[in-house]
Amino acid sequence: MARHIRRNLTAIFSDQFGIGLKFNRFTTTEKSNTDQGWISSKMESKISINYFGIGMYFYQPVKNTSNFYHALVSVGYSRYLESNEGDIYLHNYYFSDHTHIKSELEGGAVSLYLANGVDLLLGENVSVGIQLGLTYVCYNKLTGNGKTYKLDEKLHLMGADLTAGLKIYF
Repeated sequence: MARHIRRNLTAIFSDQFGIGLKFNRFTTTEKSNTDQGWISSKMESKISINYFGIGMYFYQPVKNTSNFYHALVSVGYSRYLESNEGDIYLHNYYFSDHTHIKSELEGGAVSLYLANGVDLLLGENVSVGIQLGLTYVCYNKLTGNGKTYKLDEKLHLMGADLTAGLKIYF
């Protein structure tokens, strides 16, 4: 199961420019059960990526309409957290054994968020819109279980989000 939460706070200084804060949170959970006869397992993995950044917003009105295009360029920090937990069972005619496994990995890196969208102004302070956003981050080390792991190959993550929503202007 995956969830995505997004929050923005923007101060608009002119008809075409604003500065704001951006927060994205992406989480996913995966569960697996395997049975190979004498060995079986139940595992659960949770991955969470949090992005927090500052961005510049650009607005361009569409001629003779109440629509406008917008773009966002944001630089921030992304935190990666992975938690794995489960049980492994060994069993045959002579013995049975059980092992509980738990591990966590985390990391952080500078990241980039880009977005483009279009808004339809419904009133003086309200609009509805749709936006396509892209997040990119590259991790070169992760820490977990008291150790730091320098990755042989960098972990490049890119995510896309398509959102529609209501915007209220103060």
